[in-house]
Amino acid sequence: MAQTGPIFIHSLFRCASTFFFQKFRALGTRYTCYQEPFNESLEALNKTAHHARLLGSPDGACLLRHPQLDQPYFYEFWQRRRQLKNLYRRAFAYQEYFTGAKLPEPQQRWIAALLAHAQGRAVLQFCRSSGRATALRATFGGVHLHLWREPRAQWWSYKIADYFDRVSRRIYGAQGVPAPLAQLRHELLEPDAAVRVSARHNYALYYGLWLHAWLALSDWSDASIRVDRIALDEADNRACAARLT
Repeated sequence: MAQTGPIFIHSLFRCASTFFFQKFRALGTRYTCYQEPFNESLEALNKTAHHARLLGSPDGACLLRHPQLDQPYFYEFWQRRRQLKNLYRRAFAYQEYFTGAKLPEPQQRWIAALLAHAQGRAVLQFCRSSGRATALRATFGGVHLHLWREPRAQWWSYKIADYFDRVSRRIYGAQGVPAPLAQLRHELLEPDAAVRVSARHNYALYYGLWLHAWLALSDWSDASIRVDRIALDEADNRACAARLT
């Protein structure tokens, strides 16, 4: 793996990205690690009175089976709260999820500020980047890791909380949604958010996003890592570790 430039970790939800984030964070001052730079909670940066929210845990964090973190999820943003104020926009999370080949200027300024204020090598761990990953690479270069998981197991993991289905619905409502996903939305997604879709349709909607991420990330990433394999197979685990060092 290249020894210079920022490291971008791309995955969907429930795919061990927090584990990878924590492994880099544990290396200390060699890295500045930002968890989920497009997370909607980062809107708290824009009001001084809300900055303390960045030191809390996400709703339902105890259910997520994340590794034990030595600092709050958004601690690195809190440390740079003055420099980052008024750069994050709520639209980054979902409305502007799909950017095409060019990253919009507000998103460029946001990511550029994170990189500029990093001490040591920047590591950015995303769960909301598959619709703009190629634009991120074109703009910032760096090393890009793609984390993925067997889709049925990942979908079952989504069932741990209603949040992930709500997030998927919001991604389908983004501007510039690719035509195949727009077709799925038209055919399967109920206009009334209060109406639950069937399990079959729920999986199809999830799998549309899974496949989009796979096609967007797997071929050009510097490493495409199947996280369930490295969790279960010691040889795969060692090979992955060797590739990342």
